[in-house]
Amino acid sequence: MIRCSNIVFDKDGKHITSSLEYETVALNGSNLLINDLEKLAIIDHVCDDFGLDTIEVGNALAVFMETGIIKWGDADGCIALLNAIKNDDNNSLILGNGAVQVGSALNISRVAHVKGQGLPGYDPRTFKGMGVTFVTSPMGADHTAGAAIVNRTPDSDLDYGKLHTPKNKLELSKRLQIFTMILDSMGQCYFIGPNIENMSKLAKMLNARYEWDLKTEDLVEMGKKWLKIERDFNINADLDATDDLPMFMKKENLIDLPDRSWDIDPKEISSFWKKL
Repeated sequence: MIRCSNIVFDKDGKHITSSLEYETVALNGSNLLINDLEKLAIIDHVCDDFGLDTIEVGNALAVFMETGIIKWGDADGCIALLNAIKNDDNNSLILGNGAVQVGSALNISRVAHVKGQGLPGYDPRTFKGMGVTFVTSPMGADHTAGAAIVNRTPDSDLDYGKLHTPKNKLELSKRLQIFTMILDSMGQCYFIGPNIENMSKLAKMLNARYEWDLKTEDLVEMGKKWLKIERDFNINADLDATDDLPMFMKKENLIDLPDRSWDIDPKEISSFWKKL
């Protein structure tokens, strides 16, 4: 029903890749100033062959472009660097380790990541709720952990404000993370909707299958418990419960939208787990 997949052919009708997803387009397209769809599809195909995550690759290639090793918009240079993994090229192997390792190896601090995971195609200076998810989620910069996308409202009785304003974004992210955890645990795609109405339906499904007597609030408490288990794992592995955005994202406004800056109160962020 969602029709998540697609097939991309070149101008001669030859299959290049499937599926070319929006995150791949965002991170390896506009993020790198590449606007050639066929070459984007080739980048995706090569990443699939090597088992590389395209979000992480897009962030890592951007770091190479920061150094000038590859010029901005140079799709052929990106494809060549990726293919050179087959030859154990040093830069290519660094690329395969992700954006943070590329930044460390090339002495570049301007790296878009949280918990070492490259940021997906949502700039937190506009997607404030998504930004909260990035810095509080046990997964780091994961857009699937609590996807505060346009018109995503986990509870109908709370006003979450506009997408780019800080209003109630901590609560928005928290509820989405809880509900998404429940959906993930049941093997459900979160596109069915991480909201309180669907939590009620899921509780009924579990009751029907296992002859339980779960209430909606019981299921929500389970989601909270599972999130805390992930958090505690991180803490035991010397990872912080909450993190921060890269410094450049906190200092700089978006160039074309001067009113867009990261303005979520750090004290709110640090209180995230206390209020869960």
